[in-house]
Amino acid sequence: MSTLDRPSFSANMNEIDQIEICQLQAEVCHLSTENHHLAQLKEVDQEQIIKLQTENDKLKRRNATKDAFIVALIQEKQDLEEQNAQLRSERYLGDQRHAVNNSNFPHNSSMAQAPAPMTPLSPSETLVNQTYDEDLDAMDIDEPTKGGEISAPDSGFEGYESEGVWDMV
Repeated sequence: MSTLDRPSFSANMNEIDQIEICQLQAEVCHLSTENHHLAQLKEVDQEQIIKLQTENDKLKRRNATKDAFIVALIQEKQDLEEQNAQLRSERYLGDQRHAVNNSNFPHNSSMAQAPAPMTPLSPSETLVNQTYDEDLDAMDIDEPTKGGEISAPDSGFEGYESEGVWDMV
């Protein structure tokens, strides 16, 4: 080694020492910040842990109550489905018994029917065409009504009023 290399070597050592010092200072600062955060968390954690445990216990109790209610609803649903199936089978069996009991009766196609008139009635045979002038004269009825015309006043319906006279057919 020459004498010229020594001062440059010590200059390099100084630079390395400065870099290490800066790195160590940055690490100390980082660790100090972490330590400060941990100290804050330690205080908060104890309070938070107690609050969270209490809230967790409340939620567990609520869930247990809801779970019991859900189980009861599921059981009730199953019971109702069984009752419904039983009622359907009873109704089905009842319908089959009805069908068996009704088999003793004749079917509609073979049932007796009233005889239809073979010839149409003449106008003189119908009650509608008979005149009752003598009976109508004795009653207190106006002439248009005697002739078959009917008129009736009404109060109208939602702004509509019937107008005129209706003829009976």
